[in-house]
Parts: sequence; structure tokens; C-alpha cells
Amino acid sequence: MEDIKLSKTEISSLEKLPINCTNSEGIFYFYDTENGKKLIKIIRDFYNRYTQIGLKNIKILKEYNEILSVAFPEFVLPEALVYIEDKLRGYIMQYITGITLSDYLKKSDIPLEKKLTILKDIGKILEKIFSFNKIPYNIILGDFHENNIIINNENQVKIIDLNGICLNPKDIPNCKYLNMAVNELRYKKTKYEVNILGEVTPNKDTDIFCYGMMIMNFISQSEFGELPYYKIKGYLNYLKTIGFPTEFINCIEKLYSSDKNVNPYPYIKSITEEMIENASMKTYCKTRTL
Repeated sequence: MEDIKLSKTEISSLEKLPINCTNSEGIFYFYDTENGKKLIKIIRDFYNRYTQIGLKNIKILKEYNEILSVAFPEFVLPEALVYIEDKLRGYIMQYITGITLSDYLKKSDIPLEKKLTILKDIGKILEKIFSFNKIPYNIILGDFHENNIIINNENQVKIIDLNGICLNPKDIPNCKYLNMAVNELRYKKTKYEVNILGEVTPNKDTDIFCYGMMIMNFISQSEFGELPYYKIKGYLNYLKTIGFPTEFINCIEKLYSSDKNVNPYPYIKSITEEMIENASMKTYCKTRTL
């Protein structure tokens, strides 16, 4: 698909996605093409350093679209670049119908088995990314969290907002869970590199960390990454007492140790409904007051 140039007037005439479907870093517009309805994402705050890093990433992903679309059908890749008054401001991507992983995991009418399968599938995608070597860049998802994952109407995982990935360790994107936990991660220098700005350099270990946060947010029904480690340690010990698999707990403990992180996805299948029912942070806190 050819890159497009639009004026501010042309952009403003396009239909916006509903406001609850936008995010803090971009505005989405419907865009009709010969191949059907697409989305245009226009990045806000053009002169922000993170914006410029994201646009650089998008240009690279668009260059390798053909290879990446075959290797990763889970990626919602840029199909064309969008220039507004000769400045690169965004990109065109596939329009995905579905809900964010965050909303999916909160829905009471979706069986636990389906939710755990989705979480396991995300871990498998990570493994596929880690072994991929067909472009001259190491793909690190970087800003990897529930609202950057869509579960489509066919119950498939789709990873969106790929401007937040890391293709160059010198270009650090703005990463939700790494920013949230930086005070814990800065002391594990063997695997987490924190610069003087308090930014964590994304790598395979940080992608596993972010994946672990998604799983633990779901299990604990809390913002797990905001907790200090001493509280996390007590909570993980509690999960052991209610039957959570030792191998799974070990993977989560490694996220906060100096050891290399281990992807916990193979152990998700051992988590049962009874375990989940008793695993909320609220329930754990009640046991501490008894």
C-alpha cells in the first residue's frame, strides 16, 4: 500500500473511532481503501521524544511488512505511512474488531479456561518473537500491556500500537509496566538496565516481566506492578499455600531476582478455577488480618 499525504482539513473530515477506543498517545480515524475499511493512527504530541522514537519504529516495520506479516499474523502492522503537511504523523493499519485484553479478562461471561488459553497464547507469541531472526533488528515489544492487545471476534490475539516496540536499545520507548516498577528493577543490574532518566532498556527479560505483570494483574485482581517486593513476596507465598504450581510461582519470583527471566506460559494450564477464586489480593489481605 502506498504512503499517503493528507492536509489537516482532510484528516479532520474523517470519522473518528469512538472516544473510548482512543488512547493517550494517538487518535484513530476510519479510512476507506480499495481493500476495505482501515484505521489511521495519528500520533499526538509530535515533538515528544517518545513520539519520534515511535515514528522511527513504524517506518522500519513498514519496510519489513511483507516478512513480518507472514511471521507474525498476530501483529497489527503499519501498511502505509501517513504524512500531514509533509511531516510523518502516523500510519494506516488493519481495522480489528474486538476488545482489549484488559476488558476481556474482566468479563464475567467468559469462562476461565478461555481466559487462561488467551494468556498462554500470548506467552507463545513471545517465544516466537525471541527466536525470530529474519530482519536486521531484534524485536522487543517494549510497551507491552493489556490495552495494546486486542482479542478479536475469532478469539485470536492481535498486538496493536507497535510504535511502542523497541528495535534499537538506544531508542527507549515509554513503557507502562517498566516505568511502574522501575524502583524495584533498578537493583537487578544483571538483567535490567536503568539509565539516569529512570528509563529501563527493553530486552527479552523486560518483555517477560511485562507479560508476568499481565498474568499477575488477572490473578491478583490488582495493579501488581505497583506493589513493593516485600508485599509481592508475601502474596506469592500465599499463592503457594492455596495450590498454585511451584514452577509458575518460581517464574514470577525470578522477575524480581538477578536470575534470567523464564517465560511462565507452560504452567498456566495448571491453574484451576478454585485457585483463582481464592487468589485475589483482597482475599490475601483478609487472611493476614485473621
